[in-house]
Amino acid sequence: MSKSARDLSPIFEPKSVALIGASNNPAKYGWIILANIIANGYTGRIYPINPKEDKIWGLRVYRSISDVPEEVDLVDISRPAEAVPAHVEECAENNVKSAIVISGGFKETGEEGAKLEREMVRIARRGGMLIVGPNTMGIYSARVSLSALMPPLLPKPGEISLISQSGNIGTNLLAFGTDQGIGFNKFVSSGNEADITALEYLEYFAEDPSTKVILMYMEGLRDG
Repeated sequence: MSKSARDLSPIFEPKSVALIGASNNPAKYGWIILANIIANGYTGRIYPINPKEDKIWGLRVYRSISDVPEEVDLVDISRPAEAVPAHVEECAENNVKSAIVISGGFKETGEEGAKLEREMVRIARRGGMLIVGPNTMGIYSARVSLSALMPPLLPKPGEISLISQSGNIGTNLLAFGTDQGIGFNKFVSSGNEADITALEYLEYFAEDPSTKVILMYMEGLRDG
């Protein structure tokens, strides 16, 4: 990788994952994503975050990221857009290395959302955090059996790494691949690319020895 490239391993090889917005309500993404992580057999430690719950999927629930008993590699944030900057700030204060911001309601909705997005990135970069998204369907990593995805998918492990600027098309490709017996090594729905761009993911995957093929679904580039 180039000297300026950032290390994305906290996203794709996390030793611990926390879920801000974890829920006991099966209609919410905080329930679905946690279910996917557990069902896929994630090899690291899992910390659901919700101040109103005691247990979700049999796991102890923590009131905030500050209560988690270790520094967390990756946080999944499934909360309304206006609440996200404060959550990112708390994560940065607690040395969280990276976050997947599932939430929509950012620059894709207009100037007010764009302001929220810029503030979120400003806070994250000040704290040295990586941000996937926002407005993303999540990530998959075969190496640690992590399926942190919005749709209920358990991809087949393999040697293809997929970057998709469309969450819907990307996750449908994962599902189609599984149906056809095609396996994936890593996947990212890059979302708004407020922090990490598709080209950064490309560079990271290109240096990954367990990736043999890189597939990209692109809709546009800011810097051709």
